[in-house]
Amino acid sequence: MVLEAHDDEALSVDMITLIDFICAYGQAFGIASDNLHGDNEFSFCELSARRDMTGKAIKELLLKGLAHMGRECQGLHYKISCKGQALCTSLGNDNEYVTEYRALARTAKKQFVGQSELDILALIYHQAKSTIKTGGQHA
Repeated sequence: MVLEAHDDEALSVDMITLIDFICAYGQAFGIASDNLHGDNEFSFCELSARRDMTGKAIKELLLKGLAHMGRECQGLHYKISCKGQALCTSLGNDNEYVTEYRALARTAKKQFVGQSELDILALIYHQAKSTIKTGGQHA
């Protein structure tokens, strides 16, 4: 659904991972009143594992024709395909998680437009340090 929200642009695996992480823990980044995945004092430890999962998920999307891959000067980037858009549309709005995630992905797109992966990663690390200082509570 990150690719769906960014259907007008291709994203790297790292950017998809960062946006997905921000969607899951949106409260810490000011885009949600609650975290989609609940409060978790180890949430920032997930980032590395999440990147591996995102890479595997992208491979599956490519194999199923749900995304396209393109080569850009910064490396490989991915974009949702028409078939992927159709799948996202078929999910509808009946599922609360899907509806909330979709809204968070669009909000994250607006909030972080034009920021580099390094800028967003720096924000995540800053928030992680703040969370550690406050004993696991997102600042």
